[in-house]
Amino acid sequence: MDKYKISLTQVFAMLVGVTIGGGLLNIGSTLSGEAKQDAWIVVLIGGSMILILVNISLSLHKSYPKDDVLQISRNLMGNLIGSGVNIAFIVYFVVLAASSLRISVDFFSAWVLPRTPLEMVSLPLMFIAFYMVKNGLQVVARVSEIILIIMLPFALIIIIPFEKWDILNILPIGQQPILSYLTGTLKSVYSFLGFEILLFIYPYVKANHKKVRFVTNLSIIFVILIYGSLTFAIVASMGVKGTENEIYSTIKYSQLVTLPLIERVGFFLTFFWIFAMFHTLGILYYFAHHTFARMVPEKWQQTGIFLAIPIYFLAFYPRNIGEVGRYSNYVAIVGFTFLAIIIITLKLISLTKKRLS
Repeated sequence: MDKYKISLTQVFAMLVGVTIGGGLLNIGSTLSGEAKQDAWIVVLIGGSMILILVNISLSLHKSYPKDDVLQISRNLMGNLIGSGVNIAFIVYFVVLAASSLRISVDFFSAWVLPRTPLEMVSLPLMFIAFYMVKNGLQVVARVSEIILIIMLPFALIIIIPFEKWDILNILPIGQQPILSYLTGTLKSVYSFLGFEILLFIYPYVKANHKKVRFVTNLSIIFVILIYGSLTFAIVASMGVKGTENEIYSTIKYSQLVTLPLIERVGFFLTFFWIFAMFHTLGILYYFAHHTFARMVPEKWQQTGIFLAIPIYFLAFYPRNIGEVGRYSNYVAIVGFTFLAIIIITLKLISLTKKRLS
């Protein structure tokens, strides 16, 4: 990673931007299919699990403030196992970026360019992400700030149509089978993936640990509230059946919103959400490239830019939108499990070494 230092505002923007991506478009339909009217509850449960992992990560970095996870894994696990972990991070970011790209392309194709081949729709997104990665962390951080400013006003769509909510649509509360909450929670985790970039950017933040911890927790809590309240609002206004039957339930819900001078709020949300999607893709692509560059000799570091190739082809491995959904669920479960194991294991090894010394 270059020598550019990240401000606390940029930390907030990057964490919020990378987590609020494609998951927001269909979070209502995905989770209501499992937990029915309690979909918003599994969002809170999944978000709380992510918040726990974030704070374990922060406590790990408090012991190693000048190291990112690539250095910490080698220091605590040894070069061989640590390098294996770092390779796993490359694979993880590539797969997650591919999933983000495909969700973006499917959405854009369905709502904007229905007659254009998916492969052609994906190329502009990849070129924009390529530009972000090629120009380093400074561009990634500044783009994150811009995207956050663009997208924040649209958070208002959550509360504007409150008069169309029917509280009976979310009742009764807490009556679903335990298995429904479990599967729903695991699916909700996909929407929060991206928080792990904290493990890479922490040493480059120009602030003390206390301030970084506050801003990091604030950003994750903000995302939990956005996801939870939006899911609640969608189910309350559209009902369980209406939510389940809409692939992009957030866009459908936005069509209930009426604003002065804006006739089709859903259209504007779609337009601005494209920026959020390529931003998420760009960040994931950047950290795949960054991890690769840290593991190879200097003369080969720039070849990591060609990770765009496996990202592109993996994105089109699922043959249809149904397979994309199943693919995303696998990514959520495997990705969360991988991150939980690595973060908790590193923390336990760190504590053990401290006690032995």
